[in-house]
Amino acid sequence: MGTFTCSCGFVFSRRGPDINPEDKYKVGIIKQYGHEWEEKLKELILRQDMSLRAISRILKCDSKTIVKYGRKMGLENYISSSVILPLNTCPKRVKRDYKKEFEANVMQLIRCNPTCDKKIIKTQLPKEFSWLVKYDLDWLNKNVPVQCNYSREKGNSKVNWHEVDVQTLSVLQKAYSEIMAYEYPQRVTKTLLGRISGRLYYLKNKINLLPQSQAFMNKAFETTEQYKKRTCKTIIGGYDYN
Repeated sequence: MGTFTCSCGFVFSRRGPDINPEDKYKVGIIKQYGHEWEEKLKELILRQDMSLRAISRILKCDSKTIVKYGRKMGLENYISSSVILPLNTCPKRVKRDYKKEFEANVMQLIRCNPTCDKKIIKTQLPKEFSWLVKYDLDWLNKNVPVQCNYSREKGNSKVNWHEVDVQTLSVLQKAYSEIMAYEYPQRVTKTLLGRISGRLYYLKNKINLLPQSQAFMNKAFETTEQYKKRTCKTIIGGYDYN
């Protein structure tokens, strides 16, 4: 694909290679007609003695293009045409503020999971993490620790997994209650519990070190059949949450 420009302002692109000598004169996609073309269009419109079709033949374009550019130049009152082009009433697209949005998502995860570190952010919010690393690394380093600071046992440099287990169990129970309160039931799965609690990384990678949390999850998880039964009971208003 090549793009070609002319001193008159005409810009077009087309694909190659040229098989025949005549191919080099072919025009593919027109990107700009150019200032000379627009001046000629203005001249022809203001003459008021030519039809829209005649102008389009001279300028080698269709009638809608004539109307479009005539309106752009403020000459719509000089154009006698039944062609109606819709006005651009669509609102301008608002530029997305990724910085505020992604920082807010990270802070929300940290509030739900105070022991959250960069490894967890990267696992649960990969899109946000990648963007912040690339464009706002100072903010990420300032607000998210490299590694979580769990309480450690005396004389033991390893993580106190019992405390982590207790903390994880607490947030899992809150997440489970939140799921049960949904107006439209959702199946209780590891991914859903982990996403809502902010502990998906531990549920997938460290669950063997969290016996209390693992026991709770084994009871909380639903099979497809259990989920369907709960959904039916919820719909008919006879579901017992106990």
